[in-house]
Amino acid sequence: MAAVPGTADVGQLAGHPPTTLATGEVDELRVSAETYAESLRQAGVDVDLRMVPGVRHGHLNRPHEGPAAAQAAQQTIEQFAARLLRTP
Repeated sequence: MAAVPGTADVGQLAGHPPTTLATGEVDELRVSAETYAESLRQAGVDVDLRMVPGVRHGHLNRPHEGPAAAQAAQQTIEQFAARLLRTP
């Protein structure tokens, strides 16, 4: 695997598990996450990519920063739990 996920070859990503990515509107890594999500999709991976308006990088670790961050954290936890509980 490449050190920077967005630079990974599509062939390296095939077979990865379903992936959830959450970025913020003012997240300095948003473009990298979007590139990574597209590479995963090209490799056939089920990807849930969400961009939360008005929050910065790390918003999932700081839900106390405001309603948007708190709601994003809750939604991401619920999405992750749903993916874990999904049966093939």
